[in-house]
Amino acid sequence: MVDASAGSSRRADNLKGIALLTLGMALVVTLDSLVKYAGTFTHPTWVSAMLGLAIFLGCIGPILRSGKPLFSREALMPIVLLRSVGDAGGAFLIILSLSLVSLTLVTVIMQTLPLMITLGAVVFLRERATLSQWVALLTGFCGALLIVQPGAQGFELGAVVSVLAAIGFATRDLASRAAPKSVTTFQLSAWGALVFVALGVGLSLVQGHPPPPLDGRTFLILLALAVFGTSAQVTITAAMRIGDVGVVAPFRYTRLVFGVAFGMALFGDQLDLLTVVGSLIIVGSGLFVWWSEQRRDR
Repeated sequence: MVDASAGSSRRADNLKGIALLTLGMALVVTLDSLVKYAGTFTHPTWVSAMLGLAIFLGCIGPILRSGKPLFSREALMPIVLLRSVGDAGGAFLIILSLSLVSLTLVTVIMQTLPLMITLGAVVFLRERATLSQWVALLTGFCGALLIVQPGAQGFELGAVVSVLAAIGFATRDLASRAAPKSVTTFQLSAWGALVFVALGVGLSLVQGHPPPPLDGRTFLILLALAVFGTSAQVTITAAMRIGDVGVVAPFRYTRLVFGVAFGMALFGDQLDLLTVVGSLIIVGSGLFVWWSEQRRDR
């Protein structure tokens, strides 16, 4: 009876994680669209600072209402610091890539994230992987190479930056899983946002980029970034902490649907044949890893 109850509870947690992650992907694509628009009137480093500030301000209220301190010694724990650095680094790199290439291309490349999370879970969290899963992971990364096309005439730096952003976010998600349960999701998001602000402001000052104009448009963008940025951060972090990584992570592929739809509708993006083939290989590899994991558990 105890085992059945525990299994039912775990399934319920996984369903909650799946629902949260799907919602998080829709919020992330909306956020990406806002960031791409903000990059048309200010430098990406200032967009990074604005986004970090917006997320931090959005987390203050929930942290104070929960009775938790805004800052604590837990923020300096190695695993929490690793999460914050991965979060800030991934976010900055994806903002930079959105200023270089299309929203659709960035979205497609980010589909390697579940594969990176699965690989990281095997290497760092000591989860098991079969030979077929290793083959699927390798195949998925070959699909990413089709999209990035290193060495080709049409090679774009923004595609490589997107891959590095995915590595940063994979680090964030794995560290979120390993973070102490006493630290709330809002605390983790707020601390990562502060690192993000420091990174954006520091690079802006060093490189001499002028700040965005202080007008109504900037204020509205900052407000929208706060709403969607905080919601996306908290939703994704909660999803990764609630469900099993191997079960929840594949539903990041819903981002592909949202991203392609937004890119085509808002920015007139188009997909070439190699990008379509590469994205199908990545998604197929990720779904195979997920399916084999479920079969092994059963």
